[in-house]
Amino acid sequence: MGKKIALMGLYSILNMGDRILCDTTEYLIRQEMPDAEIIKVDAFPVYRSLFSGIDNFNYRVSRKLELHGKKKFEYTDGSMQRYRYERAYIRLRFYRYYKKMLRDVDAIIFAGGGFVKFRTQGLNYCVEMAGDIARKRNIPVMLNAIGIEGFDINDERCRALREYLNSGQFKVITTRDDIDILDNGYIQRDDIVTARVGDPALWSPECYGVSRTLDEDAPIGINVVRGGVFQEYGNRLDYDDVKAFYCELLRELDRRGMKWVLFTNGLKSDQRMARKILADLGLEEDGNLLPEPGDPETFLDLIKSFRCIFGARLHASITSYALDVPVTGFIWNEKIRMFAEVIGKPQNFLEEDEIDAVRFADLLQQIQTEQYDTERRSQIREQTREYLARFLNDHLY
Repeated sequence: MGKKIALMGLYSILNMGDRILCDTTEYLIRQEMPDAEIIKVDAFPVYRSLFSGIDNFNYRVSRKLELHGKKKFEYTDGSMQRYRYERAYIRLRFYRYYKKMLRDVDAIIFAGGGFVKFRTQGLNYCVEMAGDIARKRNIPVMLNAIGIEGFDINDERCRALREYLNSGQFKVITTRDDIDILDNGYIQRDDIVTARVGDPALWSPECYGVSRTLDEDAPIGINVVRGGVFQEYGNRLDYDDVKAFYCELLRELDRRGMKWVLFTNGLKSDQRMARKILADLGLEEDGNLLPEPGDPETFLDLIKSFRCIFGARLHASITSYALDVPVTGFIWNEKIRMFAEVIGKPQNFLEEDEIDAVRFADLLQQIQTEQYDTERRSQIREQTREYLARFLNDHLY
């Protein structure tokens, strides 16, 4: 009988990037261990309907505590009080679910995504919970191609995350982002294998059997992100600034006769932002905004059909790169800057203080005939597979 592997990812998040991370990591595991039994564990379930009885009650209580906490704590608050508060309500919501789902597994693999971060989302507490259970049951854990979003030794959440990562159960930790922060900030043990690798979504063509198709009349895909995302990550631009930028970019593209269409990765907040942009421009949704994709296959069908892309969400850019679609975009988070550097296209992605509609329109004209360094892409893809295989071979055979 095959080994039982818990694959942890953000299965219920409507951002198709998270779904693709889960599917592509599962694809790579099955290439190495076709007889493995893969238990899909939603690391952060968002639907209350998934819980019943006492778990449903705990979910409702924790949501109220979460909403209160958002009002109580400032973005920059890294106090022990905040850490204990957030840790308590997230454990109340999910710990019983984690114990049930991780029962009798032989290994735990995080599929990828921003799990090594502490300022937003609360995914650091998911790493802590999995680490607790793994230590009690002596289960080896791998963080596969995870995102790393900062390190601050003065923040209690960061210090706690570092302690858990060095607890002994985390055997392999690879990142798509900043290996220096991982090695010099978080990792203190010599026996933890670390490496910088490619995002699992780079394996999308093989996983989903998809390749690029380009019609002569193909539009530019304008990927929309919610307006508050810059400030949520400690930047200056506010909701109105972001909306105004999108409006001016679309006007500039119209002035140049460049055909465009808005699309999102699937999040309702992003789709609402797109509707408000069109409303400000006095435009109808029909023909100007694509419906939110309900599954990865639909999302990838959109990506492969564009002439080029303005990327806002990370995995709009990563899947574009995987499918040979030229991409530009703005940087609201360190992970996007790191991605631009990894693929060798830092000039295509602009920082907050560089954002300008004319500059982006110029880029969208320039990149349409750009090609990627396919050898470079193959190397970073292979590194992802190599370290995943190393974990499986070292800890499951």
